[in-house]
Amino acid sequence: MFTQIRYVTELNGIPKPLIWLSLQHDGSISLGFTDRTFIVPRFKARNFLFNFYNRQTLTYVMQNDREALEPVNNPHFTFHPPIYFHLRANKDDTLFEGIADIDLILGQGEGFPWVRFISGPVAELASLADLRTGEQIEIHKIAITSTNCSIGLGIDFVPPQATNTTRAMLHDEIIEWQGRHIRIFAEELPVQPSTLAWMHQH
Repeated sequence: MFTQIRYVTELNGIPKPLIWLSLQHDGSISLGFTDRTFIVPRFKARNFLFNFYNRQTLTYVMQNDREALEPVNNPHFTFHPPIYFHLRANKDDTLFEGIADIDLILGQGEGFPWVRFISGPVAELASLADLRTGEQIEIHKIAITSTNCSIGLGIDFVPPQATNTTRAMLHDEIIEWQGRHIRIFAEELPVQPSTLAWMHQH
């Protein structure tokens, strides 16, 4: 059993898909991108060291690169509990993998920043004529007032006692899945190229 949540922006009744979130029966959480033009250059990184008491946060940033010689299409992240993370494209090699003890960090009352995604200009995003829903598919809409913008999306692991931010956001929600809580939030940004970033602590 799984649940898939599709996040779309909508203007004048026309949906434009952004990301999808898949919640798996084994507690895994996957995050993927519905913009099929999103291409990043190929690379490989691993981070298997974890020390809670002497932590540092590494930030990986990858910008949409249409000129990449070895492009990676539609990258998606997966957290496999209790500690394993990886980034890969469909039927492709692992591009990033690492371990981090999420439950230990959250048990100290701290959040765990995970993924930051900035869309390309909303006006250039592909439109979706039909939003298919079903027993295991939910659609969450992010309303905007103009297509002259990009949308910034953040996905974090947060402690159970976390509450939504007081900042003005287009979207802000906390989802619980098999004892873990993730926060998904969106904000309107100036028009810019698509960018994918993620944080990993050790």
